[in-house]
Amino acid sequence: MRWRRLAPTILAVAFCVVALGWVQASFDGLAGSDSYFHTRAAERIAAEGFERRFEAAAFSTWSERYSDKDLLFHLWLIPFQSLSGGDLVAAGKAAMVGIYALYFGVFAFCLHRLRARWPWVWVLLAFFAGSGVLNPLLTVRPGALGVVFVMLEVVWLAERRGRALAITVALHALAHTSFALVPGLWFAAAVAAWLRGERAWGRGALWGVAGLAAGFLVNPYVPNNFFIAWDQVVQVALGTWTGATTIPKGLFGAELLPAKTDSVLRLFPAWLPALAAAGVFAATRRSLSAKGLTLLTSAMLLLGPAFLSERFFRFFFPVVALAAARLWSELAGDEEWACLLYTSP
Repeated sequence: MRWRRLAPTILAVAFCVVALGWVQASFDGLAGSDSYFHTRAAERIAAEGFERRFEAAAFSTWSERYSDKDLLFHLWLIPFQSLSGGDLVAAGKAAMVGIYALYFGVFAFCLHRLRARWPWVWVLLAFFAGSGVLNPLLTVRPGALGVVFVMLEVVWLAERRGRALAITVALHALAHTSFALVPGLWFAAAVAAWLRGERAWGRGALWGVAGLAAGFLVNPYVPNNFFIAWDQVVQVALGTWTGATTIPKGLFGAELLPAKTDSVLRLFPAWLPALAAAGVFAATRRSLSAKGLTLLTSAMLLLGPAFLSERFFRFFFPVVALAAARLWSELAGDEEWACLLYTSP
């Protein structure tokens, strides 16, 4: 009986993975020049180990203190390269299909943790939200892995699960520089608690710090990873948002530039359900649950940097979809609204 209830969601996840895998296989080569960098970086680790010099970056800040900021992602690529017989293009494509399964599988897992109704609908909605959500998934880059960790971190914060949060944050620090979002996510959860007249989860901050410390200290590139994190998180943010940095702004990619309003509006299937649900709660003066409010404040927190740099929308969209799923599920449990959300058989 349990598997029968899960079957639509499993099928929805499988559809998303197969569809994206088919698109990935439909074009020659890899999408985007960065994809080739990441495949080469993985090949280099397999051949030479964790070297601290990177000749290809001789004229960058990485020349003498190199650290692989996407280590976990590159380690993920290595088995696929071994199985492909050295065909880096085929290996990159196959590895991304595995990432698709992880991405949509974790999204469905988060829906389950949030007790969302109609989870298969939300999975398909995340898939059909628009090209702005799916296009970044076609490149062989670690951003999708970062999104997976952000989704889990938001749920662990909403559920106040300390050990799970620490483990996830530690892995996140090894996988992608988006670990820098963790303090903001904790702050969003604290704001949600304050709005409900509850105490913030202070231990959550300690678990998060412990996870970050563990992730940084077990990194084989320590202490170089601290310098690279500073360059990639602080210097890049200052450069793109204020221009106050030693790194020329012209060296930053277009995805780091501010998002255009029209491109956000075209992706309305991703954010409109959450906005509509929040509107219903506000108009009827209903109280949001702790989980629902934490998800909503987390999505709002991610919206700020998303407008400052377009790349952050990849984190905003799945979180706002999770918020919508939780909010509409709460409305479905309200007797007054149930008649509007269900029809008699």
